[in-house]
Order: sequence, then C-alpha cells, then structure tokens
Amino acid sequence: MERGAPFLLPAPTRVAAALVARWDILLGHAGTTATEIVLGLLLGTLLGMGTALLLAAGAARGAGCCRC
Repeated sequence: MERGAPFLLPAPTRVAAALVARWDILLGHAGTTATEIVLGLLLGTLLGMGTALLLAAGAARGAGCCRC
C-alpha cells in the first residue's frame, strides 16, 4: 500500500519566530476576527430571540406547528 506525500510543517520554533516577527500584522487580523465573532454572536442571538418570540406568540394563540 502506497501512501501519498506527507505534509511537512515548520518546526515550532519557526512558528514562534514568525509570531514574534509579524506580531503587528497578526494583531490587526486578530482585531478583525474578534469583531466578526462579536457581530456574529449578536446577530445569532437576535435572530434566535426573534424566532423564539414568534414561536411563543403562535403557541399562545393556539397556532403552534404541533397539535399534540
């Protein structure tokens, strides 16, 4: 059985050196990522709350989707 070419990764010391050398670039990207995380969390929370309110309002009127 023949395997494909293995993936080669840099040594951890080279990764650490790149983090130190390019911290300013990474910090800018980290800020963008953090903003996207917060906006996504807020949007998901608002959509979830809106859906829950619509379902609760429908159930209160007896118009639920499940007639159990």
